[in-house]
Amino acid sequence: MLGVLFLQIIAGITLAAVDATPTEVSSRLLMSKKWMRTYECADDYPTMDDHFIVNEFETSPDPVKFDQGQTFKIMFDVDLLKEIDNRTKVDVIIERKGWWSMVLDCYDIDEDHRFGTCRYLLERLLSLMTDEQREQCKKFMPKGQECKLPFKPGKYAGEIEIKVPKLPDMLKKYGAAKYEVEFALADYIEEKWICIAADLTIK
Repeated sequence: MLGVLFLQIIAGITLAAVDATPTEVSSRLLMSKKWMRTYECADDYPTMDDHFIVNEFETSPDPVKFDQGQTFKIMFDVDLLKEIDNRTKVDVIIERKGWWSMVLDCYDIDEDHRFGTCRYLLERLLSLMTDEQREQCKKFMPKGQECKLPFKPGKYAGEIEIKVPKLPDMLKKYGAAKYEVEFALADYIEEKWICIAADLTIK
């Protein structure tokens, strides 16, 4: 479930290049499972292994090419060891790498959607799922678990298909480059317990 959420966020924060049409940008924007990595959020913090075990996590195709309207699949099998409650926060940090390095700001796209380096409530993100996404969500919930918080300990496994959204035109100014996207879950006392980073590349 967490890997799916991570890729759904990334799909919503893809970057556009300077003077390029959306189709041209998407054909050059790539992300691969090989470019994803986990790390310890901080010394003495709980680690990802304290909260869940990832048995499988694959994407098809790999790498994923972000062509608007195209779809890609995620296959995953996760054993959640501790409950995830409705106070859980999601931090997303996007940094442009290279000679012109910078952390992107947080932009409000509309009343429900944001883009860039932003903090979200996990419960709020889940509330924005479409009816189709909710139906897919039910397929990989443990017995008795609804597709809403709190997520109880158990096995979360299955396959989900994600449709690539329209690229955000507002970010053409950031240009073709390598971008690092950091994703972290934090509890109600701001203690982060999972930190994942991934590279997005626009050539």
